[in-house]
Amino acid sequence: MNKQLQKQNLRELASIKTNGRIRILARLTFLNLMSANGVMAKTIIRNYKQKQQRESYDNLRQYKNNINEN
Repeated sequence: MNKQLQKQNLRELASIKTNGRIRILARLTFLNLMSANGVMAKTIIRNYKQKQQRESYDNLRQYKNNINEN
C-alpha cells in the first residue's frame, strides 16, 4: 500500500506545475508524519503489552516461589 501511495505521489509531483507543488509537498509531508505516528503508536502499544506480560510472568514466578517456600 505504501509503495502504491508513493508511486501515485511521485506521478502527481511530476505532472503538476510549480504552483501546485507546494500543496502536494504539504500533503506528502502530512502523510509521512501520519505514517510515522502510526508506527510510533504501534511500537508504544507493543512495548506496553510486553511490559504487561513480563509483569504477569514475574508475579506468577513470585507466587510459585512463595508456595514452594511454605
